[in-house]
Amino acid sequence: MYKKHTVSVIMPCRNEGAHLAVVIKRIPKWVDEIVVVSNKSTDNTVEVARKLGLTVYEENRALGGIGYGYAHMTGIKKAKGDVIVGIDGDATYPIENLAAIIDHMDAEKQDFIACTRYPLQGDTKIPFKLQLGVQTLNIATRLLYGVKLNDVLSGMWVFKKSVRNKLHLTMGDWNLSPEIKVNAATSKAIKFGEFPIVQHRREGETKQHYIKTGVSHLTWLITNRFKKHVYTIRFVIVGGIAFVFNYALLLLLHRTTTLGKVTSEAISMVLSVHLTFFLHDRWTYTGLITHSHNYLWGIGKRYVSYVASNSFSAVLTVVMFALFSRVMSNLIALASAAAISMVWNYVLNKFVIWRKPSSVRADEEL
Repeated sequence: MYKKHTVSVIMPCRNEGAHLAVVIKRIPKWVDEIVVVSNKSTDNTVEVARKLGLTVYEENRALGGIGYGYAHMTGIKKAKGDVIVGIDGDATYPIENLAAIIDHMDAEKQDFIACTRYPLQGDTKIPFKLQLGVQTLNIATRLLYGVKLNDVLSGMWVFKKSVRNKLHLTMGDWNLSPEIKVNAATSKAIKFGEFPIVQHRREGETKQHYIKTGVSHLTWLITNRFKKHVYTIRFVIVGGIAFVFNYALLLLLHRTTTLGKVTSEAISMVLSVHLTFFLHDRWTYTGLITHSHNYLWGIGKRYVSYVASNSFSAVLTVVMFALFSRVMSNLIALASAAAISMVWNYVLNKFVIWRKPSSVRADEEL
């Protein structure tokens, strides 16, 4: 215990048995709990950790062969202390200075502290290419999220257990490192700060391929930024495809048959509904589909719900088209009617037809 704080230190490890004792010696004696989470270790990491009297868990999930994030999430979930500390198992981070970090957190009344290696402290030496990569990701973070971080990739952080469930961690690979800091820094419920540290010499070999990992981090930063809007973006794209299809078919039927424009639009609208269902089910909302043991039954239920809900918007579109086309061109009339109907469709599609059960969503996060 440190100044009324119970403290848990979390270490994800993969084949760190040879130098695990070195890391443990640096951890202050007042730390209440040291949790080692082995991820696909093939050496004696688990045996060494148990002999050292540590709390040990084995978490063998991996994403693209990497389980760093899963190991951290397991450790964080199991941690008992009211202050949780994350470090690597390679002796890189100055865990011996933990008291100063907690003192700073208390003094500033912060909930989460990211320990930053930049600007470089003391005689710390980090290869230029790694520094350039981190600074590039720092800039990307600021541009995308409006948050200034000095070290988006630091593997050491300290936070209060009370904000654990507000971090919404999901990334099982290396991307947990930027995710935990970005989520903490952008959360209105978490007071975030940074604390400068000196990086030690690494024990053992790195498990990262720096260029590949860096590209993965940048990709995650971009996709995560727009993740909340992904269904909206896809919905609009599908709506655009359906509009072109609808208008082209309207012109074809109206000009090559004896059907009037309203009847032609009604037929075009019915076919467009079926086209959009297929595109939404296979692309727009595929991430929200919870597959049951009866795959075809699931599609059938969504199809019936979609056709039923879109029947109203189809009728609405045809009626508005009939009214609007009296005073404007067919193209403008259809565009205006479709835009109004799209609002109705979006609400029903996202929140009713393809809505993922809350219990499923909760299970996917820490």
